[in-house]
Amino acid sequence: MPLKTRRFIFYSFLFLFIVSGLGVIFYSQGWRPNTENCRFNDLFNCSVKLQKTGAVFIETQPKGVVIKLDDKVFQDKSGLIQSGTLITELSPKNYKIKIEKDGYLSWTKNFRVESGLVTEVPKIILLPEKTEKKLVSTPKPVDNFWINSQQKIVFKNSEALYYLQDSSPNMKLRGDKLIQWSEDGNKVILQSLKNQNYYLYELGNLSKTLNISAVLNNLQKTSISEIAFHPIESNRLIIENKNGLYLLDLNRLKLEGVKEPVLAWTIRNPNIYYIEKTQNFYLADFNLISKTSDTLIDLPDNLTAISEVSASGNKIGFLTKDGGLYLFNRENKNFKQIAHSAEKFIFSYDNKKIAFLDKDGKINIYFLEDYQRGLHKKAGEIISLNLYLKENGLAIKNIFWYNDSSHLLIDYSDADGAEKVDFIEIDDRLPINKYTLVEGVSNFYYEPISNRLYFTQENNLYFVEI
Repeated sequence: MPLKTRRFIFYSFLFLFIVSGLGVIFYSQGWRPNTENCRFNDLFNCSVKLQKTGAVFIETQPKGVVIKLDDKVFQDKSGLIQSGTLITELSPKNYKIKIEKDGYLSWTKNFRVESGLVTEVPKIILLPEKTEKKLVSTPKPVDNFWINSQQKIVFKNSEALYYLQDSSPNMKLRGDKLIQWSEDGNKVILQSLKNQNYYLYELGNLSKTLNISAVLNNLQKTSISEIAFHPIESNRLIIENKNGLYLLDLNRLKLEGVKEPVLAWTIRNPNIYYIEKTQNFYLADFNLISKTSDTLIDLPDNLTAISEVSASGNKIGFLTKDGGLYLFNRENKNFKQIAHSAEKFIFSYDNKKIAFLDKDGKINIYFLEDYQRGLHKKAGEIISLNLYLKENGLAIKNIFWYNDSSHLLIDYSDADGAEKVDFIEIDDRLPINKYTLVEGVSNFYYEPISNRLYFTQENNLYFVEI
């Protein structure tokens, strides 16, 4: 074979080796040819691009679902070790995903896979096709009820308040209204609307009742304006009267002064947060452990009440009568108005979001910090959901965060006046998945630890497990 021919063969194979090697490297790194508008009868508009593929990570509850991605079926790979399913080598484009499982309602979403990135679709919750409501047996009809995280229940009917007990007769309680459960769940404060007296019960010994109003009257000859359990010691109470804030020791029946009269106050362990006025309005706190006060920030004159404090105690919300929603961040001392027509709001359990309801029925999710799981939102961004607008005859009564802080429970009445509870996601990528859990309810309450939804229907108490 001539030398020239041998060189040609050698360099040809070398070239093919380099090209194929580079192809293998690029392929292993996710690069693929991406064709657009390529049809056999219209090749002039065909374009071919070399793009890096992307992926999608899907996390569902329950597991064992069927995943359909543009009608291509993938099996759920989640388990004890892997929390979700990773689908790789996807061309950068828009996709429609559908999640299915026998006995459950399906879930759908449109999203885009980007080149070289993993798109997350986490915290997908499938609800059963049939939600089973369970009756809570009560000896009398239920007009209203209160429940704590330990599933202890006080209920009210037209006659009185009762503590619901499984192993012994239900005890009739003094009072008409439950004010607060103790932090340990073993005590409760009730109020009589007739004489305005406050009563304390130990749930392990209901035959013994303490008339807190009588105790305070004996110690200081004053009446109670507001009352709460000490967040750490359930044998101590925080009481407000005309003279200020006090700690009442139930063991020694002794009062200890905390603060002179304040405009408003609330508790978030271990602090009492209060609003006071000297020359200006200001927000301050009193630490119940160190017994020290700290002035936090001056407030505008229209903020005279503290609406809610986040679970971490770092964020404090104020809602004015005209709909102004203000937020104070204790960590960086930042104070700002985040809404102008809010009707109610609630902090999420993860302390990263606020859900607030506008007066027109619009639900808004305000992000307190950068959020990157599935949704990519910067601190201060807002998602607005127009699912329950008043112009459509709907009226929201209450909002609860679901315990994953990625879904909401909406208590509302429809255009016909029927009260319903919906389970909705806060993912604003369309379509927004919304499901009705129960209909014809009243006195709805969600307990996040047990993950139960309690409600009354026709004076019976029920719950469903989500």
